[in-house]
Amino acid sequence: MKIQNISLPELANEFGTPFYVYDGDQIKKNVETLRAHLPEAIDIYYSVKANPNISICALLNQMGLGAEVCSMAELETAFRAGFPLRNIIFVGPGKKTDEIERAYKMGLNAIVCESIHEINQIEALAKKHNRVADIAIRINPEFYPLMLLLKIRSIFYRSQLSYRKNGILRLNLLILVVA
Repeated sequence: MKIQNISLPELANEFGTPFYVYDGDQIKKNVETLRAHLPEAIDIYYSVKANPNISICALLNQMGLGAEVCSMAELETAFRAGFPLRNIIFVGPGKKTDEIERAYKMGLNAIVCESIHEINQIEALAKKHNRVADIAIRINPEFYPLMLLLKIRSIFYRSQLSYRKNGILRLNLLILVVA
C-alpha cells in the first residue's frame, strides 16, 4: 500500500512505529465530493473533535471550511490552524459561563445554543455589551430512515423563544445533520 507514492514500510522506517498517516490529497477529494453534492449556499464546518491534528485542520481551513469547536482546547487548535474567528462555531451542551462569555467577546460566527438557559446567558451578555449576539439553535430532529422523512418536533416554544423586535438577540437557524 502506498500513500502519495510512498510505501508504508518506507514511512515506518523514516518515522518509526506506531505512526499516523493522513493523505491530504484524499482529504481534498473527499471535501470536493461533498461540496459537489451540496448546494453552494451550504457552509461546511469540520468538527475539530473528530481529529484535532493541526495540519489537517489547516488544510481544511485552506479549503474554505469552517471549524466547529466544543471546548477551549479545540478553539485553540482552530486558531493555530489559522481559522478566522468568523469561520468558527462553538457547540456542545453544558458550556460553562466563562466559555460562553469568551466565545461571545471573541466574535465567533455563532454560539450554538442547546438550551433556553444558554440563550438567556447570551442575551444578557448582548444587553450588557450593547452588541448583537450571533447564535444558532441546535434542533434534534426525529429521523425515520425507512420513510426517508425528516420530521422536526417542537422547534419553537412560543412562550420561551420569542422574537424580540426591538431587542438585541438575533436568532439564526442552524440544523446540524450527522450522517
